[in-house]
Amino acid sequence: MTRAPDAVFLDRDGTVMEDAHYINSPMRVRLIPGAAQAVKRINDAKVPVIVITNQSGIGRGIITLEDYEAVKNQFESLLARVGAHIDASYYCPDVPRESGPSTCRKPATKVFEDAIRDFKVEPAHVAYIG
Repeated sequence: MTRAPDAVFLDRDGTVMEDAHYINSPMRVRLIPGAAQAVKRINDAKVPVIVITNQSGIGRGIITLEDYEAVKNQFESLLARVGAHIDASYYCPDVPRESGPSTCRKPATKVFEDAIRDFKVEPAHVAYIG
């Protein structure tokens, strides 16, 4: 039998939430059909669900941290309607190629390393969906 992962890392935009480029309003949050139920299945298996997301709109000044938090809160509220939840969210505000190489912008690893450290999981036992 295959062992469950220690954690599941999910990309947010385009994976569990419709990709609305530089989303700055909670009113624009739309879950991808079936995504909330999939997150709930992971939750029911007692596996932490961790969002890892690039958010260059913050670095570009298109969205504020308050906008990001409002969208995140609405996203999590929609998940909660089916009993699903996110255990943690990590984001990178870096703008690609604008400020030189980024240590956190996917596919760089800083946000992954932070989550691995915070949740004390083995990198080889983490699933990434995105």
